[in-house]
Amino acid sequence: MASLNQPSHRSIFFSTCLHSLSQTPHRLRKRVLATWTPDQELNKVRLRSGADMKRKLTWYDLMALGVGGMLGVGVFVTTGPVARNNSGPAVFISYIIAGISALLSSLCYTEFAIEIPVAGGAFSYLRVTFGEFVGYFAGANILMEYVLSNAAVARSFTEYLCCAFGGNDPNSWRVEVDGLGEGYNMLDFPAVALIFLLTLCLCHSTKESSTMNLIMTVFHVIFFGFIIISGFYNGSSKNLVKPGGLAPYGVKGVLDGAAIVYFSYIGYDSISTMAEEIKNPSKSLPVGIVGSVLIVSALYCFMALSLCAMVPYNEISKRASFSIAFQNMGWKWASNVVGAGASLGIVASLLVAMLGQARYLCVIGRARLVPSWFAKVHPSTGTPLNATLFLGVCQASIALFTELEIVIQMISIGTLLVFYLVANALIYRRYVITSNNPPFQTLLFLSLLSCSSIGFSLSWKLKQQWWGLTLFGASIVIITAFFHYTVPCLRKSSDWSVPFMPWPAAISIFLNVFLMTTLKKLSYLRFGIWACITTLFYVLYGVHSTYKAEEMELVVDDGVCQASIALFTELEIVIQMISIGTLLVFYLVANALIYRRYVITSNNPPFQTLLFLSLLSCSSIGFSLSWKLKQQWWGLTLFGASIVIITAFFHYTVPCLRKSSDWSVPFMPWPAAISIFLNVFLMTTLKKLSYLRFGIWACITTLFYVLYGVHSTYKAEEMELVVDDGVNINSSTQQANKLDIQVL
Repeated sequence: MASLNQPSHRSIFFSTCLHSLSQTPHRLRKRVLATWTPDQELNKVRLRSGADMKRKLTWYDLMALGVGGMLGVGVFVTTGPVARNNSGPAVFISYIIAGISALLSSLCYTEFAIEIPVAGGAFSYLRVTFGEFVGYFAGANILMEYVLSNAAVARSFTEYLCCAFGGNDPNSWRVEVDGLGEGYNMLDFPAVALIFLLTLCLCHSTKESSTMNLIMTVFHVIFFGFIIISGFYNGSSKNLVKPGGLAPYGVKGVLDGAAIVYFSYIGYDSISTMAEEIKNPSKSLPVGIVGSVLIVSALYCFMALSLCAMVPYNEISKRASFSIAFQNMGWKWASNVVGAGASLGIVASLLVAMLGQARYLCVIGRARLVPSWFAKVHPSTGTPLNATLFLGVCQASIALFTELEIVIQMISIGTLLVFYLVANALIYRRYVITSNNPPFQTLLFLSLLSCSSIGFSLSWKLKQQWWGLTLFGASIVIITAFFHYTVPCLRKSSDWSVPFMPWPAAISIFLNVFLMTTLKKLSYLRFGIWACITTLFYVLYGVHSTYKAEEMELVVDDGVCQASIALFTELEIVIQMISIGTLLVFYLVANALIYRRYVITSNNPPFQTLLFLSLLSCSSIGFSLSWKLKQQWWGLTLFGASIVIITAFFHYTVPCLRKSSDWSVPFMPWPAAISIFLNVFLMTTLKKLSYLRFGIWACITTLFYVLYGVHSTYKAEEMELVVDDGVNINSSTQQANKLDIQVL
């Protein structure tokens, strides 16, 4: 009988697959731009995890998580290489620039986290604002950044732990395998052990993990003070200006360094993913997110200055920079202290990052864009157990094989893209209420802001032509001012909102674009590959899964997807891959904020806002290209003036229709427009390979959405049938098998 039935089952399976694929265009149309309301995210979607996460965190827990999450990463992983190869002693200025961009982006995250206090972070904010595919694409990028950055940090833990015990060669703690290529042949078992240990802690309890982080962070800040005081005491101001002066690589080197050290600020966004576990989100989130960014920025600058004061920039070691600096001064004992303190900080930062990444994957699983197995919250511990375990295995695999330099290059581009998108989303959400006014004005503003930012960034990156910088820079200011005074803010939280909107979001967009343009070509190449892979996954699985889930509301365990991410890559390459994606995300978020503030589709058409965003983006691109190519003054003047004029015109002619009653970005649309310009400008400073990688990644994620994501969300929205999770095992298994066949 089995042999007789087998051909029938196969034919049903393949016919179902072909039918689903044939429905791809229809499902894409239904799901790509499908949005959820905050109420749906807070209630209906959250129920798909079964048990709720436990609300136990306070504002000081959040601040400790933010400080602990950022401190261990930036100074000890990126400061040395950036000071030596990019910025010189002016690396502290690179940290200031990156810190300003991070602060503006953190304001955008804070407002969204208060309005939509769910664990999805940027994924949830963008899905509510721009639709399913944008949210999925950003979520895929931020997950990649988390896994890669955690792998990088875990490997650096081994290096500093070696220094703590008096060793000079961290590879002596690793196992060399002759059969593997260079950069992948040093197996790092201490890093793997650390990841698995923290994974078990996070599976047990979020509150206990937070308490452990708080204790480690207090000691870590004290340890930072020791390094800063000792560095200035033993250092020399001459090292800050000799050899080559304060900025031996010029302004371009400082900006290139800012794009790389932005990796240091990965961590504050993890706080937003804790929203479901905070006792009082509206009070605790602003203090936790913004406060941690300010504290960390100050510490980063002083740490960078102390390192450059101790050692001439061209003699700074690329590995364990601070420990080796003390060794060279004859302070062997201090080198051991630095190694121990850095190891402690790295453990804290890794703990926070692993907290955030699991919650991202959990919420993406709730949306059915990945198997729903990842969405499960353990009823006893209140933690996303499955997502935590899966991601722990993934990053342990990368940390085992891949050198630190390879991983860092891939990180910044995706982070910058996500932050860019969040800034756009905040503007859109503030100025657009589709039931009241169309989103055209806001979308136009975001487009023009992004284009102007790209133009400014390219003008800077290519040949720093002053006319391009002037034109696109002025365009960004004018466009944002115009949007601010012409498009009314329609939505503002009653608890807390970003002040002076849209200026903070616009500046965030600009800075993220600018930082993305400073990354290397290889970063864009790898980003493009990742984008293609994730898009392909969305097209083949995600869109079909969400379509089916939203149509039938079946809670099905699809099993665990076995994946290996960037197993064979070097640390330098990883950082370059991150910035472009992060800048793009921040650029999109700034556009979204403007659109949301100025568009309510039921009241007004979105044409004005969309036109403004388009012109702003185009002017920003023109300014950036003018700066990057030959810095021609006429181009900088033309595009810069265009940005200012367009923004001012939009500001005074288009009313703001949505503004939160609690808190919103003041002076909109200027902050968001400036953010758009800055993100575009920073993106143009990145290298060609970064764009190539980004293009490949974009193709993969788009293809995945077309083949899977749009179908899955279409089905989910069509039927809206709520099926109880407590169905007997046999019935659930039968439904799961049927759904798996339909999705395929």
